[in-house]
Amino acid sequence: MKYYINEFSPKDFCMNLYFLMRMNIKEMLIEQRQATVFNGILAAAAISKEYAEKYKKEIQHLLETGGFTFYPSRQIAKYDASQIEGGLDNSNGLPFVMHHGKRLYYPKNYSVEKAKKTYYEIATYDAILGKEANGSAHQYQSENYYLPKGGVIVDVGCAEALFALDNMETAAKAILIERNQDWIKALQATFAPYGDKVKIVNKLVSGEDSKSTITLQTLIGQEDKPVFVKMDIEGYEVETIRSARKLLEQKANITLSCCTYHNNNDAAQLENLFNEMGYTIEYSDGYMLFTRYDQPKYPFFRHGLIRAKKA
Repeated sequence: MKYYINEFSPKDFCMNLYFLMRMNIKEMLIEQRQATVFNGILAAAAISKEYAEKYKKEIQHLLETGGFTFYPSRQIAKYDASQIEGGLDNSNGLPFVMHHGKRLYYPKNYSVEKAKKTYYEIATYDAILGKEANGSAHQYQSENYYLPKGGVIVDVGCAEALFALDNMETAAKAILIERNQDWIKALQATFAPYGDKVKIVNKLVSGEDSKSTITLQTLIGQEDKPVFVKMDIEGYEVETIRSARKLLEQKANITLSCCTYHNNNDAAQLENLFNEMGYTIEYSDGYMLFTRYDQPKYPFFRHGLIRAKKA
């Protein structure tokens, strides 16, 4: 009896119970937000014909599937999860998947199965794989806003840097910025075949240069080639663009593609900033529903990306 009391103390029991309850409460709150949004959309569509028409495809998709999704009416790339190839690289201990004949590595704390699952979700649900994702709310490039041949990729918040990997044959150089240390070895392995063509920066893009932060001015201020900035930094896009305003107003040959779905007002704020700086803009196709960080407000649907370049 004494052994079990020592092994499972009241303190340990309470801590485990606390973390379990916190996880369940978090999931419950997300589900409540999703239900509130879903009901709000239906109510708005019943009241306003204009609203019902504007989001017709999205509303129809939600009704047909009978559930909540971040990507209503998305065009999903056709991937068979069972056909995803991958394995463990014994030379570095990193799991990988095969992406268009290239090894895409994941952090060491991922299993091979988790790597495959993550890749599958990105390839299908996030739909960010270029031409395969035409019509997606999460497609970084379009016919008029794209990385020109011989340009420089600046992938801010790159994680596995799939966007950069897909465009390495077009780019003269890629600068990959990722603050999470867990991704660095994976990035080094993925982009090893490209040698000095790739620079990996383990910092946070910010309004000042420090030991842990770096500015866009420092990253691209001296670049004379066309630059394509892809930015997905969990709701800090507005702050980052605002801090780089002087550079963006002065520099020519720059195109940006920034996520706008993390917070309620991101799209409007970024649109205003780019307009004030003399940029032309366009939004990605379709809309998204995002409930991870806040309670979405009317009209609930959010643009996925804003693309911008000098007029």
